[in-house]
Amino acid sequence: MVRRLHTLIISTLVPLLLSGCTDTIVNHFAFFPMRFSAEDYSLAGSDVRDVAFTTEDGVRLHGFYVPNPKSKKLVLFFHGNAGHALHRLPAAKRLAETGVGVLLVGYRGYGRSEGKPSEPGIYADGKAALTYATEKLKFAPQNIFVFGRSLGSTVAIDLAQDRELGGLILISTFTSAHEVMASAGMGWLRWLVDRRPFDQAAKVERINLPALFIHGERDREVPYRLGAKLYQRYPSDFKSMLSVSGAGHNDLFAKHGEAIWLRVAAFIKAPEERAGQEERW
Repeated sequence: MVRRLHTLIISTLVPLLLSGCTDTIVNHFAFFPMRFSAEDYSLAGSDVRDVAFTTEDGVRLHGFYVPNPKSKKLVLFFHGNAGHALHRLPAAKRLAETGVGVLLVGYRGYGRSEGKPSEPGIYADGKAALTYATEKLKFAPQNIFVFGRSLGSTVAIDLAQDRELGGLILISTFTSAHEVMASAGMGWLRWLVDRRPFDQAAKVERINLPALFIHGERDREVPYRLGAKLYQRYPSDFKSMLSVSGAGHNDLFAKHGEAIWLRVAAFIKAPEERAGQEERW
């Protein structure tokens, strides 16, 4: 009886409260930002730099730039939906050690960046990062690689549309928010959302860059089958996929970090070398 009452409340009150609030629903489930201040860390003794740039809609963003003077290549690093860029700084530094520069982007509402996160907002953040990389850091577009993990893959894919860049690296990606919701048993929420948020499957049709997909086969947050499905839909002939057995969503790098960074580095060095290859570790 209690369960039936709970279901009745959800099915009647929630639509009334949230009717027309598609963006509110999406933002509630998609973003879990955390803040930090300049007093929370020190870059003394390292080559890492604080950087700031502004989006087209006037939001000032913070990020970390890890230079590599010996390389003409840069990776734009877009992280997942929780925490902030400072949490990912060790990963960005490790990636830079493989022989590239790295620009780690703090989305709006995360870390030291202004604003509040939203789907169109983080896409604008990605575009601002690319502009900063080309105009201020002076990297040629063909030498810029876009790295996106989980939610960050949505920024990477949006940014890669109709652009000539070096390549795309997608970690734990997915087809659409609707399919992620369905896999989590929340498919009933889809009818409250009057559009298709984070529709990756549609966007990849407009991308023709070499791409590397990496996904843990035991991923419960973003099921492996969704990443594999997007890989199959990806139109470029120069794509490869690495499936990692025994790894989930959050422990992917904890279990195979060094090997994954080396695989990413190999892709950046020669994006078309393993075209069509599907590996399983």
